[in-house]
Amino acid sequence: WCDIRIPIKHALGIAREAAMDKKLIIEEEYIGDIPKVYVDEDQMTEVLTNLLLNAIDAVKEKGRVKISARMVDNNLEITVEDTGEGIPPENLDKIFNPFFTTKKGGTGLGLSITHRIVQEHGGKIKVESEVGKGTKVTLIIPGGFEHAKDTHS
Repeated sequence: WCDIRIPIKHALGIAREAAMDKKLIIEEEYIGDIPKVYVDEDQMTEVLTNLLLNAIDAVKEKGRVKISARMVDNNLEITVEDTGEGIPPENLDKIFNPFFTTKKGGTGLGLSITHRIVQEHGGKIKVESEVGKGTKVTLIIPGGFEHAKDTHS
């Protein structure tokens, strides 16, 4: 069982270091009560690090990257939003393909691995993007939560 704040904080630590040269605002938000979730903490850290680093890469100076977590219909939703360059519509359906990249020197494996890990956890990824405005990536991780013990009888 994993408190999702732990992999988020680990990923943010790596992301903030990578973003030092840019004057970015990096925000985190937890909306409501979030129970522990049945996920592999290291793999979730890898997923969130990949998403945050991609967001940081896409954002120019003085942009914004935000990661948030909340419960929606018994699913954990983790969203990474950026004010970056956005993904052209013709590339949206290719971004999870192995070796697809638009980055100079990129391997095209980060999002492919991210997608595989999320699927292995029974989850899915939703991507919304507008060129020139930014991208919003939402991980949806289904049930399997450990709720706080009810102290009322």
